[in-house]
Amino acid sequence: MEKAIKELEKQNKKAVMMEMNEHDESQPDTTSSCGSNIDGANESLPLPEPEVKARVLEKQILINIHCHKQNGIIYKIMAQLHNLQLSLLSTTVLPFGNFTLDITIIAQMGDESKVTVSGIVQSLREALLM
Repeated sequence: MEKAIKELEKQNKKAVMMEMNEHDESQPDTTSSCGSNIDGANESLPLPEPEVKARVLEKQILINIHCHKQNGIIYKIMAQLHNLQLSLLSTTVLPFGNFTLDITIIAQMGDESKVTVSGIVQSLREALLM
Protein backbone atom coordinates (compact mmCIF):
# COMPACT_ATOMS: atom_id res chain seq x y z
CA MET A 1 0.00 0.00 0.00
CA GLU A 2 2.86 2.39 0.80
CA LYS A 3 4.35 1.57 -2.58
CA ALA A 4 1.08 2.52 -4.28
CA ILE A 5 0.94 5.79 -2.35
CA LYS A 6 4.51 6.64 -3.33
CA GLU A 7 3.73 5.85 -6.96
CA LEU A 8 0.67 8.11 -6.90
CA GLU A 9 2.68 10.91 -5.29
CA LYS A 10 5.32 10.47 -7.97
CA GLN A 11 2.70 10.68 -10.72
CA ASN A 12 1.16 13.72 -9.07
CA LYS A 13 4.53 15.51 -9.06
CA LYS A 14 4.99 14.73 -12.76
CA ALA A 15 1.52 15.94 -13.69
CA VAL A 16 1.49 19.24 -15.46
CA MET A 17 -1.58 21.30 -14.83
CA MET A 18 -2.45 24.42 -16.74
CA GLU A 19 -5.29 26.76 -16.21
CA MET A 20 -6.59 29.23 -18.70
CA ASN A 21 -9.06 31.80 -17.56
CA GLU A 22 -10.47 33.84 -20.41
CA HIS A 23 -12.64 36.07 -18.23
CA ASP A 24 -11.84 39.68 -19.10
CA GLU A 25 -11.61 41.63 -15.82
CA SER A 26 -11.73 44.98 -17.66
CA GLN A 27 -15.37 44.37 -18.64
CA PRO A 28 -18.03 45.58 -16.20
CA ASP A 29 -19.51 42.78 -14.11
CA THR A 30 -23.09 42.49 -15.37
CA THR A 31 -23.85 39.39 -13.31
CA SER A 32 -24.24 41.09 -9.93
CA SER A 33 -27.72 41.66 -8.57
CA CYS A 34 -27.11 45.39 -8.42
CA GLY A 35 -28.10 46.83 -11.80
CA SER A 36 -28.34 43.54 -13.65
CA ASN A 37 -31.32 42.26 -15.59
CA ILE A 38 -32.81 40.01 -12.90
CA ASP A 39 -36.45 40.02 -13.95
CA GLY A 40 -35.96 40.52 -17.69
CA ALA A 41 -37.67 43.93 -17.62
CA ASN A 42 -34.73 45.90 -19.06
CA GLU A 43 -33.74 44.21 -22.33
CA SER A 44 -31.17 46.88 -23.23
CA LEU A 45 -28.47 45.54 -20.87
CA PRO A 46 -25.91 43.34 -22.59
CA LEU A 47 -25.64 39.66 -21.71
CA PRO A 48 -22.57 38.79 -19.66
CA GLU A 49 -19.76 37.20 -21.63
CA PRO A 50 -19.32 33.49 -20.98
CA GLU A 51 -16.56 32.53 -18.58
CA VAL A 52 -14.59 29.49 -19.74
CA LYS A 53 -11.82 27.81 -17.74
CA ALA A 54 -9.88 24.67 -18.64
CA ARG A 55 -7.29 22.52 -16.88
CA VAL A 56 -5.28 19.66 -18.33
CA LEU A 57 -3.92 16.67 -16.46
CA GLU A 58 -2.18 14.19 -18.75
CA LYS A 59 -4.82 13.45 -21.42
CA GLN A 60 -7.87 14.59 -19.43
CA ILE A 61 -9.35 18.07 -19.58
CA LEU A 62 -11.56 19.68 -16.94
CA ILE A 63 -13.69 22.45 -18.44
CA ASN A 64 -15.84 24.89 -16.45
CA ILE A 65 -18.27 27.18 -18.24
CA HIS A 66 -20.43 29.86 -16.65
CA CYS A 67 -22.79 31.36 -19.22
CA HIS A 68 -26.23 32.81 -19.92
CA LYS A 69 -29.01 30.30 -20.68
CA GLN A 70 -29.72 29.97 -24.41
CA ASN A 71 -31.63 27.52 -26.53
CA GLY A 72 -29.30 24.83 -27.86
CA ILE A 73 -26.29 25.91 -25.77
CA ILE A 74 -25.42 22.36 -24.68
CA TYR A 75 -25.62 21.16 -28.29
CA LYS A 76 -23.23 23.96 -29.37
CA ILE A 77 -20.72 23.01 -26.67
CA MET A 78 -20.87 19.28 -27.41
CA ALA A 79 -20.53 19.88 -31.16
CA GLN A 80 -17.50 22.11 -30.59
CA LEU A 81 -15.84 19.49 -28.37
CA HIS A 82 -16.51 16.88 -31.05
CA ASN A 83 -14.90 19.16 -33.65
CA LEU A 84 -11.83 19.41 -31.39
CA GLN A 85 -11.72 15.57 -31.33
CA LEU A 86 -12.32 15.36 -27.59
CA SER A 87 -14.20 12.42 -26.06
CA LEU A 88 -16.69 13.30 -23.33
CA LEU A 89 -16.31 11.42 -20.07
CA SER A 90 -18.70 13.42 -17.88
CA THR A 91 -20.95 16.45 -18.20
CA THR A 92 -22.87 18.31 -15.50
CA VAL A 93 -25.22 21.21 -16.20
CA LEU A 94 -26.60 23.13 -13.23
CA PRO A 95 -28.89 26.16 -13.35
CA PHE A 96 -27.59 29.12 -11.38
CA GLY A 97 -30.53 31.41 -10.78
CA ASN A 98 -33.08 31.90 -13.53
CA PHE A 99 -30.78 33.05 -16.32
CA THR A 100 -27.37 31.38 -15.88
CA LEU A 101 -25.85 27.91 -16.32
CA ASP A 102 -22.83 26.37 -14.63
CA ILE A 103 -21.44 23.62 -16.88
CA THR A 104 -18.66 21.22 -15.90
CA ILE A 105 -17.17 18.84 -18.46
CA ILE A 106 -14.47 16.20 -18.21
CA ALA A 107 -13.12 15.22 -21.62
CA GLN A 108 -10.35 12.97 -22.92
CA MET A 109 -7.84 13.91 -25.63
CA GLY A 110 -6.92 11.30 -28.19
CA ASP A 111 -3.35 10.09 -28.61
CA GLU A 112 -2.86 12.17 -31.77
CA SER A 113 -4.64 15.23 -30.38
CA LYS A 114 -2.59 18.44 -30.67
CA VAL A 115 -5.18 20.82 -29.19
CA THR A 116 -3.96 23.30 -26.57
CA VAL A 117 -5.76 24.56 -23.48
CA SER A 118 -5.94 28.08 -24.90
CA GLY A 119 -7.27 26.64 -28.16
CA ILE A 120 -10.04 24.79 -26.33
CA VAL A 121 -11.00 27.87 -24.31
CA GLN A 122 -10.99 30.17 -27.34
CA SER A 123 -12.97 27.72 -29.46
CA LEU A 124 -15.64 27.27 -26.78
CA ARG A 125 -15.94 31.02 -26.17
CA GLU A 126 -16.42 31.63 -29.90
CA ALA A 127 -19.09 28.92 -30.07
CA LEU A 128 -20.92 30.36 -27.05
CA LEU A 129 -20.93 33.88 -28.51
CA MET A 130 -22.57 32.79 -31.79
